[in-house]
Amino acid sequence: MTSDLLALAALVVPTALGIACHEGLHGLALRVLGYPHSYHVGVSPAVSDTPFRFLFVGAYVSYEPWRVEPTGREVAAVGLAPLAMFAPFLLVPLGVVPSPLWILEASSATASPAQIAALMWAATGLLSGQDLLVAVHGLRKWDAELAGFRDSCRRHAAFEGVA
Repeated sequence: MTSDLLALAALVVPTALGIACHEGLHGLALRVLGYPHSYHVGVSPAVSDTPFRFLFVGAYVSYEPWRVEPTGREVAAVGLAPLAMFAPFLLVPLGVVPSPLWILEASSATASPAQIAALMWAATGLLSGQDLLVAVHGLRKWDAELAGFRDSCRRHAAFEGVA
């Protein structure tokens, strides 16, 4: 009975903390990049009126353009920010953190709570489809910004008679 509760806690706690961390990293990236008032983190409005809203950990980060439009590089950084959740797994070779890949092994039927927690944490660090779209949009925007900069440099060089 105790091991069942421990296994359940190993599923629920890292998942809830991981989702909060995932969304918090988007907000942290916006704050670090200088957009502290341009996002909102909260419970989806569809479930905010229910008495069981604490069960819905589907928090989201919504970006609202404010003051200055971010550059493509900044948009891509915000979209890719949750990948930082995989940083603890750099310690797997040292044996400090359990590998989330234990599920691929043949003996995965007897996983420890720590292994289950590592797997759940890693699962919440994966990018959602929306995260990927934001990152791709940012990378395309960044590429367009760089192309415009290169064209500007060429025009300036031609005007100065350098090229």
